[in-house]
Amino acid sequence: MLCCNLRDLKTKANDEIVAAFDGVVTRSGTYYGYGNCIVIKHAWGLETLYGHQSKNLVKVGDKVSKVLVP
Repeated sequence: MLCCNLRDLKTKANDEIVAAFDGVVTRSGTYYGYGNCIVIKHAWGLETLYGHQSKNLVKVGDKVSKVLVP
């Protein structure tokens, strides 16, 4: 994953995650420095990373849309 532009968004415990764009989950598990995290690959090579989940409810290969990620 090439990091070009990072934004941290402050949330509260148990907040629901909303995918930035439609895409496919490419990572769902622990990752150094991010705890439980999810990486979603979108069109045009864009990827988003969502870190520090209490638990991940999606798995690699799941398709997600710009709605609540379960």
